[in-house]
Amino acid sequence: MNNKVMLMKKILTVAIAIWVALPLFFTGCSSPPLSDEQKGWIAKLQENYPDDDFVYQGHYGWEFGATDPNTIIVKSKLFGTFRVWKNGEQLVSEYPCMYHKKAVENYYSKSISPYFGCDDIEGMYFEREAKPIDYLNHEEYIKKYTAPKLYVILYYEEDHEYPEEDKVVKAILKYLVSVKDQKVQIHFYFCRPNVSKPTENSDEHYYVHYKDGTIIYFTNYAYDYAERPEIFSGPLEEALSKYSIDK
Repeated sequence: MNNKVMLMKKILTVAIAIWVALPLFFTGCSSPPLSDEQKGWIAKLQENYPDDDFVYQGHYGWEFGATDPNTIIVKSKLFGTFRVWKNGEQLVSEYPCMYHKKAVENYYSKSISPYFGCDDIEGMYFEREAKPIDYLNHEEYIKKYTAPKLYVILYYEEDHEYPEEDKVVKAILKYLVSVKDQKVQIHFYFCRPNVSKPTENSDEHYYVHYKDGTIIYFTNYAYDYAERPEIFSGPLEEALSKYSIDK
């Protein structure tokens, strides 16, 4: 066997070893013992969310077996796995985003739909930022965390024409008036019913980022990146004046 073949076999062996090790990203080769304090974290989750069940899965880990002794992985019966850790003195997790996901999607879908006259609408809440695990009902959560990152799929039947860009822009601006001081980052996708992967195969795609009365970025994603126009950025009041919209 020549040296080149032996070298290729060694490279392949190392590559396979790395591939096998990658699944350990979440729990590491071996997790440190679960401390009494961390057992209390799981108990606190169970107390705050009694309609779910929680099971310790291990400590959060990195490639090649390095683990974080201060972050645990927990599995929810309803929503799958997530992390729990201390941020200062506050216990935080991605779990609240998972718990309130459907409520957030329903709330914003219902609030957005009247501005577009679509035949159907679907909201997709994709935020997974850590939040305190203290229990909030859906209404309290939506009111407190007013910066949703959303995909909104607007469905139009085949015989129902999509609104022209000017009408879409005005609809989005009117919606921003209704949210007042809330913060939103929303992708609007215009699709026909039964389209596969609507966020990838939409016919029209707009995006708006709004915060504290100001449009940070508003564009039409239907254009290639180099040609993509910025529809507007600046105070909402100026946008309303530009498009002759009464509050």
